Amino acid sequence: MTPLSHQGLYRNSPLMFGGLLGAIALLIGGIAASMHVATTGDELLPLMFGTLGLFVLVFLVFLLMALRQHRWTIEAQPCWSRSVLWCR
Repeated sequence: MTPLSHQGLYRNSPLMFGGLLGAIALLIGGIAASMHVATTGDELLPLMFGTLGLFVLVFLVFLLMALRQHRWTIEAQPCWSRSVLWCR
């Protein structure tokens, strides 16, 4: 297998940056919702840690999706390695 080239990383950067922006929006919305829902400070801290954990999880999922590469291309084989019918 060939290593991932710089073109593959640049091609997947919109997915990574979109995932980062989505995770940041989720973080801000989650913190705002936890401040709205929590009535005491004892309830607020676990909700904020849960929101931070969800942020990390979502960002890692998008990061791993961006680094995933497909090797679906088939390398050409020389004509002599296949049967005679395929060379025509």
